[in-house]
Amino acid sequence: MYRNFLLEIGHRAGLLFQGTDIFLGSIKELTKEAKGLLEENQESFNLPEDAFVFSMHQGYEFNYFRFSEGDNPPVYQYIEGEGEPKLAWDSFSSFLSDQINITSEFVRG
Repeated sequence: MYRNFLLEIGHRAGLLFQGTDIFLGSIKELTKEAKGLLEENQESFNLPEDAFVFSMHQGYEFNYFRFSEGDNPPVYQYIEGEGEPKLAWDSFSSFLSDQINITSEFVRG
């Protein structure tokens, strides 16, 4: 599912994901940045070994999935100041659908 996302909109997506590092030019460093954010906030939580951080929003929030959880894995979210990451979406496709809906509502006003 994630590969399909990158193939379709891996470079840009108009208003979708504004302010979020999620495209090909930025994903390489996101896991390192996420670990730095956890360390900066003195969190006791460590990312699982098979975690892949695929997005970071304005340096205080990141999303990841685990490679071991299938082709359309659940998405976990860490938000600075809220403690350990939480299961936020039951699948990567649900994450995308929600983001599209949020953007559509914003555009419609």
